[in-house]
Amino acid sequence: MAKINVNLIDFDDELLYKRTKISFKDVEFTTPTKAGYVNCPSGPINEIYKRYDLKKLDKCLDDTNNETRANGELKSQNVANKINFAFLSYSDLKTPDEKHIELMSDLQYEHSDAIITPLWTNIVSDPNITGYELLESLNDLNNKFIEISKTMNNKNIVGVIPSKLPRQLFDKYMDNYIDNDVSHFVLDLDGKFIDSNKSWTRNLLRYFNDNDLFENSFIYAINAYEGRFSKDYNETLAKDYISHGFGVDILGLKHITPKLPKEQWSKFEAMGKEKPHKLFNSDSYGYMRVKESELFEITGADSTSNAFEVRRNFNIQEQYREDVKISTILSENSTVDQYLSSKPLVDEKTMDRIKKLKKKTVR
Repeated sequence: MAKINVNLIDFDDELLYKRTKISFKDVEFTTPTKAGYVNCPSGPINEIYKRYDLKKLDKCLDDTNNETRANGELKSQNVANKINFAFLSYSDLKTPDEKHIELMSDLQYEHSDAIITPLWTNIVSDPNITGYELLESLNDLNNKFIEISKTMNNKNIVGVIPSKLPRQLFDKYMDNYIDNDVSHFVLDLDGKFIDSNKSWTRNLLRYFNDNDLFENSFIYAINAYEGRFSKDYNETLAKDYISHGFGVDILGLKHITPKLPKEQWSKFEAMGKEKPHKLFNSDSYGYMRVKESELFEITGADSTSNAFEVRRNFNIQEQYREDVKISTILSENSTVDQYLSSKPLVDEKTMDRIKKLKKKTVR
C-alpha cells in the first residue's frame, strides 16, 4: 500500500497558511495547492465527483449493464500520473442499506487512490434526525463504509467533515475517525464560506491543534463559496481561494449548482444580456464579473467552446499558479502577511480575523 506522507515544513507565523510536503505513490508536491479534474489536470490531484441516490444504486444492483456504466463514468474521469480522489455524494434522505454502501465502496475503490467516506449532505441536513441520533447514524455509515473498504486492501482513509455538522456532535464525530486511523480530512463546505460560521471554524481548528493534526495531516476543502457580486462592483473577494488562509491545504472544486433561478437566466436572454462569469484575478484576489464575449477574449479560448468549462479551467490554472507562488514566498519568509495585504480585495478585517484565529487556536 502506498501511504500518504504529510510533513509540515513551514507554518506561517501570523496566518494559517501552511507549507507541507505531501508524497503519495510517485507524486510529491507542496501545499497550498489547487485540485484539477480530467479536463484541466493542472495540479497534482485529480478530483472526481459523482452523485448517487437509491434509485441509481438499485439500478446498478439489479442490472450489470448499469453497474458497468457506473464504472465507466468513474474511469473516464481518471487521469494517469495524478493522485485520483473520487468523491461520492449520497443525495437521498433515506439511510442506505449495507448493500448500497458496499456498492459505493466497490465503485470508489476501483477508481480512487484513497478511501474517502461519502458526502452524506442531505442526511446531515434532515430536520427529522438530530442530536445523538444523527451522530450515531453518521458514525455508523462511515464505519460500515470504512470496514467494507478495508476488507479489500489497506488504502489510506480520508474522512469527510460536513460543515453542517452540529457543534455538539463535532468532537465525537471526529474522535470516531481518529479511532479508525483516519488522519486526513475533507471539509465539505456545501456552498458556504469557510468562516461563515465563525465559532464553528474556531472549534474545527482547535480540534486539529489539540489532536496534533496540523503536523502530519491535510485539510482538503470542496464546494467552497466563491463570493457574490454587489450591484455597484464588478469584482468581489474570491472567498473560496482565501480558504487557504484559514488552514486549507488543498482547495478542491465546487460541485454545488448555482442557486440563481432559471427564470433569472431567462431574463438575461430576454433582455439580450450575456450571462455573467467569474474570472479569478491573482492581482487582486478577486473574481471579476465578465460577459461571455469578454470571457473568450481574456482566456483566449475558442468562442465555440463551452463557456462554463472555459471559466472553470481558467480559474483552476490561475489559482494553481498562485498557490505555487504562495508556497515559494512562505519558503523564503516567516509569513505571507505583507504579500496578502497587498491584494486590494483582501481587506484589513479579513487579515485581522485570520490572525486572531491563528493566535487563539494554534499553540
